[in-house]
Amino acid sequence: MQQLFPRRFVRWLDTDLSYLIKSGGWTGIGQVFGTFMGLATAYAFANYLPQDAYGTYKYVLATIALLSIPTLSGLNTVVVQAVAQHADGTANAATRRKFLFGLLSTAGGLCLGGYYFFNHENVLGWAFIIAAFAIPVMESLSTAQAVLIGKKRFDIAARQTILTSLLSATAIIAAIILTRNPLWIIGAYLSATLIGRLITFLVSRRFIENSTVSLENLRFGMHMSVVAVLGIIAGNVDMFLLWHTATAQTLALYAFALATVSPFQSLIKTILNLVQPKFATQTPDQLRSTVPRRAHQTLILLIPMIAAAIIALPWVYQILFPNYAAAVPFAQVLMLSAALYSEKFYGIALTTMRQTKAIYTLNTINTAVKIGLLAVLIPLFGGWGAVAAILTQNVIAILITRYFFYRHALVKSPTA
Repeated sequence: MQQLFPRRFVRWLDTDLSYLIKSGGWTGIGQVFGTFMGLATAYAFANYLPQDAYGTYKYVLATIALLSIPTLSGLNTVVVQAVAQHADGTANAATRRKFLFGLLSTAGGLCLGGYYFFNHENVLGWAFIIAAFAIPVMESLSTAQAVLIGKKRFDIAARQTILTSLLSATAIIAAIILTRNPLWIIGAYLSATLIGRLITFLVSRRFIENSTVSLENLRFGMHMSVVAVLGIIAGNVDMFLLWHTATAQTLALYAFALATVSPFQSLIKTILNLVQPKFATQTPDQLRSTVPRRAHQTLILLIPMIAAAIIALPWVYQILFPNYAAAVPFAQVLMLSAALYSEKFYGIALTTMRQTKAIYTLNTINTAVKIGLLAVLIPLFGGWGAVAAILTQNVIAILITRYFFYRHALVKSPTA
C-alpha cells in the first residue's frame, strides 16, 4: 500500500498507511457524505425558512445541549478506550448510567417547558417538553458509535454515520419545506437522530464479545463528565446570550457562519477518532514525540483548505445562501479558528494518560475564559463579540494545553 505514495510523503507521515487508508477511507466517505447532507440542509434553511425561525431553532438546540449535561458525556470517550482494551462490558454499564442520569435532563426539560408555557411561548414550551423525553434515550444510545470506534470498525461506524445523517437531513428538509415551523423542525431532528442512534446501537451489539467491565474507565469517565460540564456550557452559551441580548436574526447569521466552519471540526474529529485507539496503546515517551508531530502534520494539511474556503465563501453564499450574505464576514474570520483545531491532539493525549488533575485544571481555565469573554463581549458587540471571544479563547487554549502537555501531564505519574 505504501508503494502507491512518494517515499518522501510516506517518511513525512511516518504512520501505518494501510491502517490510515482502510480506516480513514471509510471515515472520509462518512465525512464527505455528512458535509453534503449538511450543505443540503443549510440550503433549505437559508432559502425556505425565515431568519427569526432559524434563530429559534438554533436557540432550542443550544438549550437542549445544556439540558443534556447530566447524561455523562465523558463516558463515550472512555468506552472507546475500554473496548480497545477488550473490556466490552464497559459499554453496557456506561449506557445504563447515561440513561439513569439522563432522567435529570427530563426533569429539567419539563420544568423549562412549563416555564415557557406559563409565559405563553407555546412553541418553546412544546419543544422542551418533547426534548425532555428524547434526551435520556438519545444520549444513552450514543455509546454505540464509541463501541464501533473502539473495535476499529470504522467502516461500519461510517455507514451508520451516513445513515443517521441521511435520516436527519431528510426529516429536517421535509419539515422546513412542508411546515416552516421551528417546532416541527425540532421534532423531525430529534426523531431522526433517535432512530439513527437506535439502529447503530442494535448494530453495535454484535461486537460486544465479553462482559468485562473496567471500573477504572467508568470512574475516569465520571471524572471526564464533570470536566465536560463547563465545556458544554461554553459551547452553547453564545447562542443563549445572543438570544437574550440581541435579535433572533443576529443569532441566525452567527449560527450560519459557525455552521460553515463545522466541516473542519468534523474532519478533525474524524482524525482524532482514528488516532485515539492508537494513542491508547502508547507510552508517555511515545506520546511525547508522536502528538506534536501529528498536530503539526494536520495543521499543514488544514492551511490550504482553510485559505481556499475563505476565498470561496463570498461566491458560495451568493449562489447558495443569498439571504445570509451578511454572515460572510463572520464565517471568514471564524475560518481562522479552524486552523487551531489541530491542537486537540494534545487534549486527547492527556485523556489517554488519565491525567485527571491536569484535565480538570485545563478545562476549567479554558471554559471559564471563554464564558467570561462571551459574557462581556456579546452584550457589547453582538455577533462580532462572539467571534472575537472564540478566536481569543482558542489562542489562550493552545498556550495552556501545550503547557500542561509539556510541563505537567507527561512528566508525572498519571493521577486518577
